[in-house]
Amino acid sequence: MGIGGKSDNYSLSDRPGWLRLTCDAETLDDRTSPTFVGRRQRHFKCRAAAFLDFEPEVDEQEAGLTAFMNDRHHYEIAVTRRTGQRQIIVRRRIGSLQQIVAQAPIPSGPVELAIEADRDWYTLRCAVPGEPSIALARGETRYLSSEVGGMFTGVYLAMYATGAGLPGSAKAYFDWFNYRDLSEDGP
Repeated sequence: MGIGGKSDNYSLSDRPGWLRLTCDAETLDDRTSPTFVGRRQRHFKCRAAAFLDFEPEVDEQEAGLTAFMNDRHHYEIAVTRRTGQRQIIVRRRIGSLQQIVAQAPIPSGPVELAIEADRDWYTLRCAVPGEPSIALARGETRYLSSEVGGMFTGVYLAMYATGAGLPGSAKAYFDWFNYRDLSEDGP
């Protein structure tokens, strides 16, 4: 498990049974340590999922899941607030190019986020309780590789929270995080 950011941005006792990540100024694009807890991707075909309860206090605060190679190569699915409205977004960062490739309004309350991987694609999914999972977008795995991104330390599949450049107090609560090997010869 990899952990980044300031230790007071993390708590397992704030809401017993949940991991609390507090939004901070650092983002996934910064070389400093964002508020981040992850596990290295060890299988080409796998699924990482988490159950998130997060209500952004101001626009651009966000929390979610990321497929993270480094500060210039990552994909994320997150709950955020934009123009006063709570939304789910998918963002792709490839070098100097960054774009939100999917977004949709999302009602208040918890949401399940997932990143599914195979040899060629990451598929970013979400589901509100009682509803089926929806694939919002995909991103090519090759853009999170050493051939494209340079230095390779491996991809992390991780939970994160950020104030998008501004210090904040919004708290993201993760009930669970699950990583599964989906290969045919896996458990």
